[in-house]
Amino acid sequence: QANADTPETQTARRSMIEKVRREGINPAIEAVLPKLFSDANQNNSDMKQYLIDGAQNAGVAGICWALEAMKLRPDRTSVLRTLPVPAAVIHGAEDKIVPAERARQMSELIPDSKYFELACGHVSPVEAPNDVANALLDLLQRCAISEQSKVGKRSTKESGIIIAPSEFGL
Repeated sequence: QANADTPETQTARRSMIEKVRREGINPAIEAVLPKLFSDANQNNSDMKQYLIDGAQNAGVAGICWALEAMKLRPDRTSVLRTLPVPAAVIHGAEDKIVPAERARQMSELIPDSKYFELACGHVSPVEAPNDVANALLDLLQRCAISEQSKVGKRSTKESGIIIAPSEFGL
């Protein structure tokens, strides 16, 4: 996500950080889990367990760090406008956290971006791994073409990947 949090969102994150520090990671899991999946995968116990395991591995410190990082994230839209490399914005059509319009706007800010809207929710790599892999392959091919066209124009090699505008920084 390129935008900074609103004051209201910062307050909500601060509140969740305090709650996680007091009660452990379960309040964070319970708050976000219902928002992560498409309707088709809302009851997929394997997918849910995969994300719960990740949260447990992160622990209180990791969850609080992520929430704090998102709370303090500065607006980066000006950076996207000048991004000198190809990019991909990958977004789930049923994302309940990041609206599709925000994802499209993010893609439109980047001069050489391609927008991929997948049939999934917020956790596209979990719900639609093959589609994400294909979008990333497309990006890598565009980066290679971009590099080939720049040979001799500069000496450093750059490649860029932006994966999904996400509340979790993906």
